Amino acid sequence: MLAAAAVFIATLGYAVILRIPRRALWGAGLTGMLAWGASQGLGGASPLAAFAGALAAGIAGETLARVCKLPATVYSAPGVIVLVPGLSAYQAALAFARQDLATGASLALHVLAVGGSISGGLAVVVVAARYWAVWKKRRRTEATH
Repeated sequence: MLAAAAVFIATLGYAVILRIPRRALWGAGLTGMLAWGASQGLGGASPLAAFAGALAAGIAGETLARVCKLPATVYSAPGVIVLVPGLSAYQAALAFARQDLATGASLALHVLAVGGSISGGLAVVVVAARYWAVWKKRRRTEATH
């Protein structure tokens, strides 16, 4: 429970840095909590967990965007920040600086895999949302003819 509150506050802080509109701050915080919860449900440190968290953030962002009439990135961008493997990236850079190339390469590959998973999870939701909107519009036009 304490970790979830910390994630909420961290997401809020990042949303403030991004100058998210005030009325969207609570939604952004909740999106971050949801993304983190989905990620933790699958272990938290793997690319699969990051993909699940990004899917959750994307779905929450698209849903809140429609309800609040704001762009989805207002919610999803701060929502995925808790999934970024910052410590692993730091450790990879430190390993490279210490000439430990094997450890640095392994950590860097993990960071790239997690980052790619975050991007992929968001992309799946964005494409699905756009496809849904086009399908819904076509269905409406066909129904009127």
